[in-house]
Amino acid sequence: MTAFVVMSFNIAKTYIDIDWSIVEDALRWLASIQTQEGTFNEVGRVTEANVRGGVGSTKYSLTAYVLIAFLEIEDIAAKHRQTVDKSITFLERNFYSITNPYDLALATYVLSLSGRPKREDFLSKLLEKSISDRELIERYWQVPSVNVEIAGYALLSLVVSDDLFHITDGLPVLRWLNSNCFVVGGFPGTQDIFVGLKALTKFTAKKSSHRNEYRVILTGQHNLYAFRSTFYFDRDNSMYILNYILPNDIRQFDVHIVGIGSGYLEVAYDYYLNIQMSRQNFRLAVQMLNITTCHVQHLKICVKDTPEKSSSLSNMAFVEVFFPSGMVVEADGVEDLSNAIRKTELQFAGTSVVVYYDNLGPEEKCFKVISYRKYKVAVHRPAYVVVYDYYDRDRFAIKTYDKVMQLCDTCEDEDWLALYYGGLKQEQEKIGFF
Repeated sequence: MTAFVVMSFNIAKTYIDIDWSIVEDALRWLASIQTQEGTFNEVGRVTEANVRGGVGSTKYSLTAYVLIAFLEIEDIAAKHRQTVDKSITFLERNFYSITNPYDLALATYVLSLSGRPKREDFLSKLLEKSISDRELIERYWQVPSVNVEIAGYALLSLVVSDDLFHITDGLPVLRWLNSNCFVVGGFPGTQDIFVGLKALTKFTAKKSSHRNEYRVILTGQHNLYAFRSTFYFDRDNSMYILNYILPNDIRQFDVHIVGIGSGYLEVAYDYYLNIQMSRQNFRLAVQMLNITTCHVQHLKICVKDTPEKSSSLSNMAFVEVFFPSGMVVEADGVEDLSNAIRKTELQFAGTSVVVYYDNLGPEEKCFKVISYRKYKVAVHRPAYVVVYDYYDRDRFAIKTYDKVMQLCDTCEDEDWLALYYGGLKQEQEKIGFF
């Protein structure tokens, strides 16, 4: 975490005032905990696993990560030359032992920053472990949860070099990173965002846009009419993002590019996904207690993780409870049965509540939640409860529950009679009695 903060402050100093003595003190402390071997060991515990990404899984990745904090600040690296050299020598000495792509990616970036001759060997070994298509359109590393970080460090390593061949070799990595970036920008995890965006921006800055002089022409058929839209790019607007919203019913269109230069074209689309049919990563149980009435709903909810290793814990997780229409929860409506809730949060005027946990493991954690009828709604659709890993939204579980009230439970006598006979009349009209 200390190294991460140092790197963050180094980037932030361009935009805000930073007390640089904090950075210098942090790096002095890091230097003081270096081992005789040249490695760095984790001190303390990082609560949010996603903040650390893959760092710390081995002594190689943590040592390389700390070294990056020193090497990205040139004057600091010079002050701590002995510390830096000792750790770089440790990585070079273990070249054949470093086989994990993540460890190798960080070590390669360190060697590239340092300018050591061994950097080419590390880079070649890293690229050999990559996956690419035949046309070399994209290049990536198939390592779950850290593939964005690996690609980011690989691209940074290629950017650091002044070799034009290396810059060109980075294009397939750039394309893969762009294709895995969120439409609104960014990546799933903290380290993914930090490394991925840094790699993309440094590559863009390295690749000159002075020769850009081209236009992009979109053409297609919309209903009975043809559409055409043209975008012009030159050295003055190459860094801008231009958007064009296609008609909703377009399924095919053509792109024509005329001129010289480089750029990136992305097609983004939205769709709905029935997550109830997806694989559930948590064990979620929702029980409506017998004391529930048409005025007060009592739920007992239990959740636990289903990790591959029994000792593993998830990242911070949250359980979101949605209530049937007309039901709301009050601020004190959640009762913690496991003494593990970090905080609760009401949303949408009390029509849902979010319960946060620091983490979830194989042991079940439970709570009760009470909601009250605020508005009369006669026929309810099923409500649902969902649990998410806070930093990895692909890990979730969802359960629905029914709270269907009869008309006579909801309405007063005269309201019920009006609804009942009104509904009966409509049904009879359909079959021709009236």
